[in-house]
Amino acid sequence: MNKFIPVVLASRYFEMADQELFSRISGDSNPIHLDSIHARRSLVGEVVVHGMHTLLWALDQLALSNYGPTSLSNLDVRFPKPAFLGEEIILTLQNIDGVNIRLNATVGQKTVAIIRLGGPPPSQVSKPIELGKLRYIDYAKANSLKNMLLQQGVVPYAVSTDQFINLFPAAL
Repeated sequence: MNKFIPVVLASRYFEMADQELFSRISGDSNPIHLDSIHARRSLVGEVVVHGMHTLLWALDQLALSNYGPTSLSNLDVRFPKPAFLGEEIILTLQNIDGVNIRLNATVGQKTVAIIRLGGPPPSQVSKPIELGKLRYIDYAKANSLKNMLLQQGVVPYAVSTDQFINLFPAAL
């Protein structure tokens, strides 16, 4: 049995400027992420890095590595502990078995994110949807969780900047 040796993919520090930019882009203006006085009065006591920002940074680093999946059918993310501004977050590839990937984001001995990505075996991967031919999902009609779960498709894992701008022009 081959034992996978963890690989450090990246590390970074999140600062208040990162929080403010992510808040503007995402619309998440929760004061625990932006206001040091509010955060100090909270249970955690400090400004918390947006979990989704940590996740998107981790996925970006995975996409830049040679370890990213060719397809993705599920994503499971846990944030067991908060990450705070000014802390070094280290992203480590913990496991890869050809279908599933596990990433850990840690600060020292504290795990701040566990990210599991999975995909179907290569023989079961359907043809990727061509850019410009993505199916619009009418979320007003998919008003129940059951109906939303029935929505499915395959989209490219990573796209170029130009392709991203074409898909999401409001992100500029």
